[in-house]
Amino acid sequence: LVPAGQSVIGQIAGPSRLGRVMSTAGLAVVVAPAIGPTLGGLLIDSLSWRWLFLINLPIGLIALVLGFRFLPLEGGARTPLDVRGLALLGVGIPALSYGIIEAGAPGGGHTAQVIASLAVGVAAIVGYVLSSRRSAEPILSLTLFKNRVYAAAGVAVFFTGAGLFGGVIILPLYFQVLRGHSVMDTGLLLLSFGAGTALTMLSLIHI
Repeated sequence: LVPAGQSVIGQIAGPSRLGRVMSTAGLAVVVAPAIGPTLGGLLIDSLSWRWLFLINLPIGLIALVLGFRFLPLEGGARTPLDVRGLALLGVGIPALSYGIIEAGAPGGGHTAQVIASLAVGVAAIVGYVLSSRRSAEPILSLTLFKNRVYAAAGVAVFFTGAGLFGGVIILPLYFQVLRGHSVMDTGLLLLSFGAGTALTMLSLIHI
């Protein structure tokens, strides 16, 4: 999704405006780590944890409307959407992720809900692997992994993401479970962490 979005931005902006447009798009990367934890704590304290997900609905709707309004539909012949592959991945990845997370929770791993989630996730992903071989334009062509450069980049991104986001997951648990801080206090404590990330990203944008 990220390289596809950047490709669309590059095509629409053109060479003369590419630097300015990419810098503007990079503002989200700069601002999000700084205000995300505090805003998340405020949402949970004031509303509920469900709003961490529901808040994306109006933002996504606005983005969809603006996309149809400003992005031209061009670039050659259209290919049909791999609806079956999209459905299998859309079910398989969340189900597998949920099953793995719940299996590691205290008392988890043997409940019928966890077993069912793992089974559905594995079955859907295996189904996608089989389906992608028969699809002319799959959502993700698994033959790309035959390319050593692409496969190495995928492995590098995996471990980079684990290193970057592992701390983001562990630190809130540390503050709330071990230190006993509230959700809002945890968000404020993580503000310095996000501000450091924002300053780093801001310096990279100007390089």
